[in-house]
Amino acid sequence: MTGFASQVMAIKSRGASLLLLLLFFVLCGYRTGVSKENLNYAVHARFVYHFVKYLNWPQPFKGNAKEPFILGVWGNKPMLTELTQACAGKKIEDRPLEVRSVNQIAEAEKCELVFLAEKEHDQLESLAKAVYNEPVVIVSEYPGSIAQGADINFVIREDRLRFELNPSRLQRKSIQIAGELKRLAIISSTP
Repeated sequence: MTGFASQVMAIKSRGASLLLLLLFFVLCGYRTGVSKENLNYAVHARFVYHFVKYLNWPQPFKGNAKEPFILGVWGNKPMLTELTQACAGKKIEDRPLEVRSVNQIAEAEKCELVFLAEKEHDQLESLAKAVYNEPVVIVSEYPGSIAQGADINFVIREDRLRFELNPSRLQRKSIQIAGELKRLAIISSTP
């Protein structure tokens, strides 16, 4: 075999080995630099981004079409980071998405959607009362949150991340829900 031919074979062999190693890591769920906690919030963030795409807020809401569409994150730095990355450079109805950290009801009232961390669930009832008839979607991650006033709540069912949705509460807030979102949700009829 010539020198060139042996070099080509060596490159093919290394490429095949690299491909097998990459396949192994993918099949084993390996992600470089992402902890299990952050990995879960990466999934949560993508869910939230899609919630925004499949919900329709009344027009005009908190300003004109040039103002940002504000997503608030209350009490969860990993979710804030992941949601900021998931929404970077994206728009909803020509409005740029902006992710903000919130830690007071007055700040949350300025958002179109607020993600409330599990450790902050004691704020849920106050927040729900403050935005009762306002088109502000509350997304939570604590068991029983739909009954306490959340519009959407993340739950684990059969080892999978799912979400509960309260259509009547969103309709009261004049927020329309796409049929695709309803089909994927666990529907709650809690008033």
